[in-house]
Amino acid sequence: MQYVTFTLRPEGGWFYDVGRVLFEDPETTAAAIHHIGLLEDDTVVSLYEVYGDGERVRDRVAGLGDVIDCQYTQVGDGVLLHIHSEPTETLRALLAIPRQYEITLDTPLSFAADGGVQVTVVGEASVLGEAVTACRELTSVSIDRTGSYRPDDDRLLAELTERQREVLRVAWELGYYEIPREATYEDIAERLGCTTATVGQHFQRIEATLLGALASRLGAPPSS
Repeated sequence: MQYVTFTLRPEGGWFYDVGRVLFEDPETTAAAIHHIGLLEDDTVVSLYEVYGDGERVRDRVAGLGDVIDCQYTQVGDGVLLHIHSEPTETLRALLAIPRQYEITLDTPLSFAADGGVQVTVVGEASVLGEAVTACRELTSVSIDRTGSYRPDDDRLLAELTERQREVLRVAWELGYYEIPREATYEDIAERLGCTTATVGQHFQRIEATLLGALASRLGAPPSS
């Protein structure tokens, strides 16, 4: 089973008014979309995680013309918004793609700093490319990463090579990441049977891969 993570950026800046309101409100931070899907009547239900005053956010969203209903639950500093709305034609077509190509939408969806939505879909490699092409016919798409699917944060480790994972495991076992450190490059090199220079090169590549993936999730632009 494979996955592809990509960022959708609509030409008008937003797929529908809910996104615009959440991002343009200086007192609200949109964190994630935990669910979004089409109902049989072609309306959309979604579950947003945001940070801000729940009642204020609910009132702003509920006042939009395409919103049928909006309820909220305050959870600490966070707010869960359950929204029932009328989708735009573009959003309706995008939400139909997982069913059309028999792929799975892996939630939560996250947001890029510019309001783009980062999406991960899971399925057979042969159809993932077709699904991405279908998305490109509807909106701007930039591919962030692909690979073998492993749920949750295991996907980060899946982006490392087998040797890099071994280096990371040995460093952890020897206490390299303890405070204060209990191991050195020399200790790791001795266990792995390589030079300290090779260990350093592995760490540079590991950090570049993992930090790049994390920065992408946080919406940071790629380094030039």
